[in-house]
Amino acid sequence: MCTEYKSRKELDDEDWDRYSKKQKDILKRKRAKFEAEGYKCKTEDCGKSFTDFNEWQIHVTKHQDDLKAAMICNQPKCGQKFDNRRAYNEHNESHKKELKLRIMNSIRAVLLYNKHGLLFDVFESEFRGMIGKPLPFKFLGYDSVYDLLVDWPEVVEVTHVGGGQTLLIGVPDKKTQHIAKMVGNQ
Repeated sequence: MCTEYKSRKELDDEDWDRYSKKQKDILKRKRAKFEAEGYKCKTEDCGKSFTDFNEWQIHVTKHQDDLKAAMICNQPKCGQKFDNRRAYNEHNESHKKELKLRIMNSIRAVLLYNKHGLLFDVFESEFRGMIGKPLPFKFLGYDSVYDLLVDWPEVVEVTHVGGGQTLLIGVPDKKTQHIAKMVGNQ
């Protein structure tokens, strides 16, 4: 009785096939749902559906503009109403600061996970893969992801290596110092 074992490559290929089939099934379900519903407005008391993305975007922008004119916060689970423009703007800045801190932590998480750093070319896809969204550099007032990363030396160390490549190394803060130490010891 001889047992045949599969090589690591064969097992990896099988895993990849299962994973890609699962991802295709998920995409297929999402497409079917989208075809049934279209782009749906998630604003309270609206629920309109659109088949064209541009029409949906215009519609959502109109909601945002209406909220801004009425000085009502447009962030999810907030909706706070203000009587003066200054308080409204300060409140929006507080949301921006919260988002900036979350983005900083997300960048650290992506870079500290890779103890030798990441090449800039790979960073954006790695960030999107781990966080599920692209890096919102424009929202934070930057022209590119590179500009954002260079401007945040407390989060990422940007090093230029041979061949025109850029290496990004995560800079831990007090909360993530122990994680960086553990990853470094692996």
